Amino acid sequence: METASRYRDESVWETRLEALDDPRLCIPPGDYLVAVVGARKAYYSFYKRSGVVLECKIQDGDFTGAILERYFTVPEGGKIGRGSDYYAEWCLANGGELPRRRERLPPKKFRGKLFRAAVVTVATDRNGQSRPRYSKIARFLELVVSNESLKTGNEHQ
Repeated sequence: METASRYRDESVWETRLEALDDPRLCIPPGDYLVAVVGARKAYYSFYKRSGVVLECKIQDGDFTGAILERYFTVPEGGKIGRGSDYYAEWCLANGGELPRRRERLPPKKFRGKLFRAAVVTVATDRNGQSRPRYSKIARFLELVVSNESLKTGNEHQ
């Protein structure tokens, strides 16, 4: 018995641990009108990939004002291929115009634009294990208002 108690540190039960972040928002899946209000770089250590995260504010319905995120992975060298989600959605933000070879595709192209976006619920982690549910933007479906038309007051795409 003495050996077992040597390995038992009762103070561990009193260790102060606290949540780093608030829980993520979970809303019903569906299409929502969102405005891109922010962006940041990300690094996904599990996948050893860099990324870009767009912060989007919901503009309609019961969840107006709530922030959801759109996650993109991007290659380390910054060379975006035609088959990537980032490329397709950047083209959408660019009014449907395709970039020329070697043209830069900065995230600022999304800033201030209004999109119809598909929102999904995430319920499992990368290993398929259950986790607390949260919502994210799966993809931008349509450019509703560009920031150019927001500046001028004209609603054109």
